[in-house]
Amino acid sequence: RYITSVGKYIVISTMGVYDSRLGKQTPDEGRIFIFDTDSKSIVNTIDPVPESISSGKILGIGDHNVVGITKIGDSKENYKTIIYNVDIKTNKLVYKMELPLYCTTFNVGDNEGITNNYILGPNGLIWTIFNSFTLATINPSNGKITIVGKVPGATNSLVFSGTRLYAIRKYNSIAEIKYK
Repeated sequence: RYITSVGKYIVISTMGVYDSRLGKQTPDEGRIFIFDTDSKSIVNTIDPVPESISSGKILGIGDHNVVGITKIGDSKENYKTIIYNVDIKTNKLVYKMELPLYCTTFNVGDNEGITNNYILGPNGLIWTIFNSFTLATINPSNGKITIVGKVPGATNSLVFSGTRLYAIRKYNSIAEIKYK
């Protein structure tokens, strides 16, 4: 599960799991739940990528958009990375597209990676890692990718301090990342 805020809403991204209590089948897709903080209730659900069991990592953009990244496929060899933008006020998909690179926000064999390398930067762009070492930005309004540099090996998380970008690496070492 991932969670973000968008205006007065809290948005939760989920993945389909078997309901052992009620004995329901595992859903085929992940779902986004939209919680209104005024009414204190879930006011809508959206299935942004019906072909994926997870709606993936999400970031709130502005007052009413959620940009998510997930994958489809059953092994690293045939994964397809999908990015999407949903307008939660209109419940419309702004865009959904396959990215040309494998996004390493996911652990191999696990649709929900335990990393924080899909973040919103101070410039309003999404920062992430592709193909293990490629640092890139994604324009949330149109999904356009720009390669901006490389990350040190075994980077688990990205974090900004002001405009300086840091990588939290395996074994908890921290390295500043230079980018263009």
